[in-house]
Amino acid sequence: MVRLCDEGTLIVKVDAGFEQTAPWLIWWRGYARICNMCAFPRLTVIVLALLAGNNAWSDATRFESLERVASRYGFPVPIVDEDSIRFRSRYSSLMFKRDSRMLVYDGVLVWLNKGVHKRKNRWGLIGEDLRTVINPLLRRNEVLRKVGYLRVMLDPGHGGEDGGALSARGLQEKRVVLDIARRTRRKLEAAGVLVNLTRYTDGFLELHDRCREARRWRADLLISIHANASGNPAAAGVETYIMPAPGFRSTGSTRPDQRRYEGNRFDEANVILGYFVHKGLVANSGGADRGVKRARFLVLKDSPCPAALVECGFLSNAQDAESLASRRHRDVVARGLTQGILTYVSRVRTAHTAAR
Repeated sequence: MVRLCDEGTLIVKVDAGFEQTAPWLIWWRGYARICNMCAFPRLTVIVLALLAGNNAWSDATRFESLERVASRYGFPVPIVDEDSIRFRSRYSSLMFKRDSRMLVYDGVLVWLNKGVHKRKNRWGLIGEDLRTVINPLLRRNEVLRKVGYLRVMLDPGHGGEDGGALSARGLQEKRVVLDIARRTRRKLEAAGVLVNLTRYTDGFLELHDRCREARRWRADLLISIHANASGNPAAAGVETYIMPAPGFRSTGSTRPDQRRYEGNRFDEANVILGYFVHKGLVANSGGADRGVKRARFLVLKDSPCPAALVECGFLSNAQDAESLASRRHRDVVARGLTQGILTYVSRVRTAHTAAR
């Protein structure tokens, strides 16, 4: 939005998500003030400000064909099937479901922001999915050399008066996830990783306080641990959540959100963290792969570092609930989380080493 004040002062308001794509303007919280201008410069700045916003959004929604994407990343010509488009090389495989947000990357389901769609008889992706999903997964070092890896914060969900989900037999989510977090902490510490928990006991903690604790402790990554529930008792499996990009909707929503939250600063690292944690969780727990999904949970929106929220199974599903009631299975889940976190930490360390 652009408007003129009574005294000839020009106020420019542009979505804060465009800040990084328009460095030639003077920004603070998405606002710029240019004072005492004559009519022609005023008009010039109005046009430039509008172009800044439009160009940033155009970059995010710019269409690029899958043939060009494959060529850019060194894949052969994509294989187009009845319901999917596949890339395959010696190192990676990607399968895009047509007219869908679903991508299977090296055997793991990852949800895109917009997804594959057809334009002028060509299948393709938008720029935001290339920037925040495809490029980070295929060129991890470019992203990971910018983030830390020394301090891991685990966040057992709920606690105290907030019991979270409840199984038919009375198993409380807050107790399940605290036990998983403790087991994960022990395994990570045994591997030499510095770990902290947002709560160590059955105490209530506000959502904002979880992110404040991660910020105070200077965490390099945050994993929030939960158990799921659904009105459909057949729903089962594990899923991992990361932030959607600004202007795009959550996986289970029909409404986009244009705002840029603190957690969006790590969109590229989030998908790498979510991918490795989810891969470890699925491989070890044996749960159905429901994918790395998108949601604006508060602990993800306000996170001061790369973050993912994991759902370790459905307490509303009889089989998942029975598994989560078992100490042995909870230890298996903790092993999967540990494997995913250690893989991520190792890749960040490698990226830092390569950048020297």
